Amino acid sequence: HVRILMQTENPQEYIIIVAAGTGSRFGASVPKQYCSLAGEPVLIHTLKRISLIMPAATQLLVISREMESLWLDLCRSHNFKSPEYTFGGSTRFHSVKAALDMLASRAADNDIVYVHDAARPLLCPHVVERLRHSVAADAGSGAVPVIAMADSIRMLQPDGISAAVDRNLYKAVQTPQAFRFGRIIRAYSQEFNDFFTDDASVVERYFRRPVDIVEGSPDTLKITNARDLAVVSALL
Repeated sequence: HVRILMQTENPQEYIIIVAAGTGSRFGASVPKQYCSLAGEPVLIHTLKRISLIMPAATQLLVISREMESLWLDLCRSHNFKSPEYTFGGSTRFHSVKAALDMLASRAADNDIVYVHDAARPLLCPHVVERLRHSVAADAGSGAVPVIAMADSIRMLQPDGISAAVDRNLYKAVQTPQAFRFGRIIRAYSQEFNDFFTDDASVVERYFRRPVDIVEGSPDTLKITNARDLAVVSALL
């Protein structure tokens, strides 16, 4: 498809919240984004935090079709108004693509799109500001927050033997990740590849140009197990 480039004098901001995962590693009866955190579902905490930090950004939620009834029930029981939502696909790549396709008729190429994990409820305003500044300056194909590796790390060889590597050469990647809309939607026009682990990997592969990195926050941890839920609850 040929896309007509659109530019606006005042770029708008959109944030895609990816909440279509099954949370298989979490081990609960429902995906982790619907589990209770300090009295409310994780996902509601995430959305409220985004509204507080990015009040002008348009939110677009991606959920599993099978979880729609549960999500709407939770919204009613917690007196919460859900943002606009669409249904995700079989992978994170397909879920983000579904959201971008929904934005195609309204977003301009120079608008900024953030993509955030629903299981990261402690969004940091300083990180958002760093991402915004980087994307506005066109420092790279996009911008992602990273933090230093705290633990020693080892690389596994094909024969099963491991070798120590310099952890200073590696960073842990977080969300949200930010991009100009015109770039990210073109990147998501390519075919899915198992190499894609986040939005930055999709954009870099398409444009053959690295993304910029900004300082993340250790508090923006991703809930993957019950212990993480307890840690985030304490931080809240």
